[in-house]
Amino acid sequence: MTFSVLGPLRVRRGPVDVDPGPQQQRAVLTLLLVRANHVVPLEELTDLLWPEDPPTSAVNVVHRQIGRIRRMLEPDLAARDEGEWLVRRGGGYRLAVEPGALDLLEFRRMVAVAVRAGEEGRPDEALERLADALGMWRGLPSDGLRVDTRNCVPFVALAREYTSLVTEAARAALGCGRSERVIGFLERAALLHPLDESLQAQLMLALAASGQQALALAHYDTVRDRLRAELGIDPGEEIRRAHRRILRQDVPAAGAHLRRTPSPYDAAEAGTAVPEDDPAPVRPAQLPADISAFVGREAEMARAYELVRAGGARGGATVVAAVSGTAGVGKTTFAVHWAHGVAEHFPDGQLYLNLRGFDRSHDVVPPAEALRTLLYAVGASAPSIPEPLDARAGLYRSLLAGKRMLILLDNARDAEQVRPLLPAAPGCLVIVTSRNPLSGLAVTEGAHLFGLGLLSTPTAREALRARIGAARVDAEPAAVEEIIELCGSLPLVLAIVSARAAAHPEFRLASIARELRRTHGRLDAFQVAGVTSDARTVFSWSYSRLGERAATLFRLLAPHPGADVTGSAIASLLGVPRRDAESLITELRDTALVVEHAPGRYSCHDLLRSYAWELSQARDSDEARGEALGRLLDHYLQSSYQAQVRLRPFRPAIDPAPAGPGVVVERFEDYESAMEWFDAERHVLSAAVSLAAEVGSFIPAWQLALTQQQFFHWRGLYHDWQYTMSTALRAAERDQDRVGQAHLLRSVAGALCCTGRYEEALRYLARAQELYAEVGEAVDQAYIHSGFGSVYNKMGRQDLSIDHVDRSLDLYRKAGSRRGEARAVADMGAALLDLGDLDAAVVKLLEGLELARRADSRHQEGKVLSDLGKAYAGQGRLDLAAETLHLCLDRVRRIGQRPLEAEALTTLGHVLARQGKEHDAATARSEARTISAAFRLKRANDP
Repeated sequence: MTFSVLGPLRVRRGPVDVDPGPQQQRAVLTLLLVRANHVVPLEELTDLLWPEDPPTSAVNVVHRQIGRIRRMLEPDLAARDEGEWLVRRGGGYRLAVEPGALDLLEFRRMVAVAVRAGEEGRPDEALERLADALGMWRGLPSDGLRVDTRNCVPFVALAREYTSLVTEAARAALGCGRSERVIGFLERAALLHPLDESLQAQLMLALAASGQQALALAHYDTVRDRLRAELGIDPGEEIRRAHRRILRQDVPAAGAHLRRTPSPYDAAEAGTAVPEDDPAPVRPAQLPADISAFVGREAEMARAYELVRAGGARGGATVVAAVSGTAGVGKTTFAVHWAHGVAEHFPDGQLYLNLRGFDRSHDVVPPAEALRTLLYAVGASAPSIPEPLDARAGLYRSLLAGKRMLILLDNARDAEQVRPLLPAAPGCLVIVTSRNPLSGLAVTEGAHLFGLGLLSTPTAREALRARIGAARVDAEPAAVEEIIELCGSLPLVLAIVSARAAAHPEFRLASIARELRRTHGRLDAFQVAGVTSDARTVFSWSYSRLGERAATLFRLLAPHPGADVTGSAIASLLGVPRRDAESLITELRDTALVVEHAPGRYSCHDLLRSYAWELSQARDSDEARGEALGRLLDHYLQSSYQAQVRLRPFRPAIDPAPAGPGVVVERFEDYESAMEWFDAERHVLSAAVSLAAEVGSFIPAWQLALTQQQFFHWRGLYHDWQYTMSTALRAAERDQDRVGQAHLLRSVAGALCCTGRYEEALRYLARAQELYAEVGEAVDQAYIHSGFGSVYNKMGRQDLSIDHVDRSLDLYRKAGSRRGEARAVADMGAALLDLGDLDAAVVKLLEGLELARRADSRHQEGKVLSDLGKAYAGQGRLDLAAETLHLCLDRVRRIGQRPLEAEALTTLGHVLARQGKEHDAATARSEARTISAAFRLKRANDP
């Protein structure tokens, strides 16, 4: 078994990833690995999980997590056996790890080799070893952990170890005249530690040494302004000394090419200072990652930079550019590289949106939905987003007025999809990519058109050099020329061939060229005129190397509804055990037909998916495809149901029929693991609901939709909630499924209520009530009255609210629903609170709190505590109010109920201010604003 902690925790057994478990288990294992081969005291483990006020059960919880980790490391370990790897020593635990089994130990070994090379007078070798070591970092071990590690000494020390090594590597590189070797590491570390002056100074010197003096001077301005704004100080001597050296050009020049294409816009704007205040409540930075192997397109890139520079010279007029070209020609790569080159000159942020204009696995994103996503990104709250397209576009233009933002709209179908997404105010850059020329934008919007053609032969050669190494390319020039010709100089195809060649350095390029020539073919849906080979040639080359079962898997992946897929879903698709599916997906990954873009999550490019679909149409029967799709959708239904059961919702989703043969169902150990799964699968589940609604013959789409309701509610994803339920509702209406319609109408009403659309919510509840009268039971009628009570209470109609709550309470008691009774009593307290009858409200809320605890309804308990805190505050019992609200926050944070957390923090801020604790009050309000911005919520008591 091997471990990786230089980034989010990863555990592997052979070629297969092992799930590190839920959050607490993951955190304990990470700390043990960071302190590998040393004893970690028990109190250090408890402090990690509970930095403040650990519960009385803390030690038992840690022991339980240790036991789970032992069973993960040694599955055959007998009960109560200590095992060989994780052992008890004194007052703590020690995890024994061999050097080759943990990347952190290997990292430190490589650093020691580098130090030795430097001491022995081999500076170039020392630099390479340091760079190799730094290249192992994917982030900090604490990344992805939902625990506060800011005061955890081992994590803090490891972060310092990384930044110190980056600084030393930068000094070594400067001495060798090879600063370009470490710029990427410096930029990453400087971004993580923006106030580390030594790090920022080294980045400035490295930029200057690599020929980017203007960018280095601009970076000094940025650091100086940041220090003044955040700390109220001027730069220290080290960074000022670096600045003087750059001005005097007293920096050794590098002897290599620049890391990225230099931007004329950088030079033109080198003296531009970063504004001291960012007026935007949210500063998005959504650009996809740039690629280090970008080459060529010099003429187009020069024109792109000149276009932006000229736009600024004309007074900051908004610039619209449309980049077009055939599939696989590198439109997105070009646009992303350009965007990164000028992003820093758009201080209000960068937006990115895939419009899916030519995405076979997803519907085209309509302008209204695209605007909703963009409005979220610039800080609009859910209730403030209007429904009509024109109103949304107007709000979008208003929010962008006076701002300088970069907006990248990828994969547009046509000009009509793009026009509503264009800002009206000057100062923005909009880059649009499409397979169509979008000449209509040039006519009506003055867009500048960029048509990307195939790479020239010299540029294609440089692309291969960048990906598989100059020595290998230069050694076989004839084979390289033939590969370029057979790939038609198409960047995507070249990238696929390069990936295969890089994965097999023992392959001669001549043998790759021969196989390309032998498997000559065409991918008709993506033809390129005048090209002697296309994507299908390379795809078929990889496909032909698959075993029969892996080939079947590749074909059946084509109609998968989401952007990526997990091992369990793959197992269900094929109807095989998960271990078999994992070996098959590994085979696909090794042939570059899928990529593992995150641990345990796999995806493939659009062209590969198109190729797989063509193969499936030709080789698989409709029956086989239907059975695979049915198992897949059943997997998502069964797994989502199991996850929502762990959330212990107020109203469980309808039990689905038993899982069909061959369906692998995810199992969840606890609440945390269920929420993690929902977070990871959110977009796939939404796509699965749409697919189930479309085909209508495998699973009831409304059942899959309802399993997600509690997740949507607790995460504050109100628009996702409404969209998913509405999609399933249309299918239920088409199929005349009255039970499904009733449940979905009530669910949509809940989403509408959360976004402030109360009249619409009442109409949906009334329709649901009519259907429940025909098909429902007493408890269903109780849910309806609870819904009416909630809506009327928010509308200020407490008289009607109390009437409906009274009726729901009677029905819940008749049905024997303890959770329903707890909710109804608490709802009565909330209505009395809003009426101003504080004493009666407190009595009802305390009764509701006791009922919620008896029913083990954690969400309901948190809601009652929030209302109770408000009631105590209204009575002037401020100490008790603050204590109650702190207890509420403890409950809702454990279950991830972010909207309720924001509400409780806002109330707490008011209470603390009345107590004269202004600093604590400001902290509470700031946290509430952060949550509201992140989840696009409107806080209680906001204007």
